[in-house]
Amino acid sequence: MDISLLILTHNRKDFLNYTLTSICQQITDDIEYEVIVVDDGSTDDTRELIKAFKNKIKNLQYIYHEHIGVKIAECRNCALRAALGDIVCFVDAGVVLKDDFLKQHYRMHKIENAPDVVIGRIAAFEICMGDEEFEQHFHDEDLQETVRQILKIERFEDRRMTTYQYFKNTFRNMPAPWHYFWTCNVSWKRKGRLEKAAFDEQIQNWGMEDVEFGYHLKQEGASFEYNPDAVAVHIPHDSQEAVVKKGRQDMENLKYFYNKYRNVDAEIYLCGRMYLHNEYLDFLKKRLKERLTAGQIPDMPLSKDKCVIFGGGPFGGKREYKNTVLLDCDSEYEKRDAGYFISSIGACTGFDDQQFENVVIWDYWVVLHNDLLWNVLKEAFRVGKEVYILFGLKNENEKVVMCVPEEKEIELLNILCIMKKKYKIVKWKSEVNAELAYFKVI
Repeated sequence: MDISLLILTHNRKDFLNYTLTSICQQITDDIEYEVIVVDDGSTDDTRELIKAFKNKIKNLQYIYHEHIGVKIAECRNCALRAALGDIVCFVDAGVVLKDDFLKQHYRMHKIENAPDVVIGRIAAFEICMGDEEFEQHFHDEDLQETVRQILKIERFEDRRMTTYQYFKNTFRNMPAPWHYFWTCNVSWKRKGRLEKAAFDEQIQNWGMEDVEFGYHLKQEGASFEYNPDAVAVHIPHDSQEAVVKKGRQDMENLKYFYNKYRNVDAEIYLCGRMYLHNEYLDFLKKRLKERLTAGQIPDMPLSKDKCVIFGGGPFGGKREYKNTVLLDCDSEYEKRDAGYFISSIGACTGFDDQQFENVVIWDYWVVLHNDLLWNVLKEAFRVGKEVYILFGLKNENEKVVMCVPEEKEIELLNILCIMKKKYKIVKWKSEVNAELAYFKVI
């Protein structure tokens, strides 16, 4: 079997009908495929609908799953266990597949240096039920004409398109392609260590089970690629109220995702994924290679045993700072002898409230997106009694090593104002006569 096309559904007979109809319209060029529908306890006529398609879709399998709460991950694993295809492809009940959809996914998995994961294009994903413009262009009697019309309208474009264009429509250099592992339109080749991969069934209700699975695949070494020609049009089937409810469930699962992995990837995703995904990660990676300061952190008149330095990567590991906790998101510093090092930005930590006498936020805060900086500051105030934010450093020759851009300094002060934090400027000279200037937040 070449491809297993897996569909989950729950009381969406009419929407599933459109999806199955578009499958019947596939131009496959002798690709052998099967369709597996896992029905999560529907109480409508879904079973009867499947019977009506039995003679239209050659290898159509229906699996009924008892509905005991919303357990999407469990249903996806049920589909995976039944799948026989070398390539597994997930789509939603309620998408219309372009007539070469299966061929496009299959083609990408057969090219030279083929990716393990192929992510397709999803049009009209964020459109809510009752959208007049969408309904105007939806032709239930000619679904392929619907696809053609929807793709012409910029408003219905895949919301991820700006990121795709930023990376020149390839995922090969994208820092976090797993962000876009959406089971509305995605496929992967099951081989080796990816063959037994399963969705985390601890994730319940709506959201994150697919992104978490994509992250698992990435950690297993999977390569990702984007195919803009593998098109699915998402038929609006949620009200605005339902979208808000799903958003709350998604946030709970997002917190679970962070607590499961406790790393920089999860940290950034938790603290601002709508703004801080691939473009930001790419920027941050490049910016950290041009740190505003260089060399060791100069001696500071702070407690050496109850101090945590956010962004302490350049710290060289002086003996008296052996018990100082260092956080940094640049993995190259993990190799240094620098006491207790944690790979983290500091937006989320496992520290206790007021665990440290002092928190020092080093130079890296200047390159943080404001959403992430907000979370870093909030966490610093939670774990430390006094917070110092470096904004100026001169070496012994009076040469300015760090000078914060005025606009970034204003942004920082605005955040402190909103947080109702008072501050004062403190300066001190180190043992090598370097002069440091800090905002000391009171």
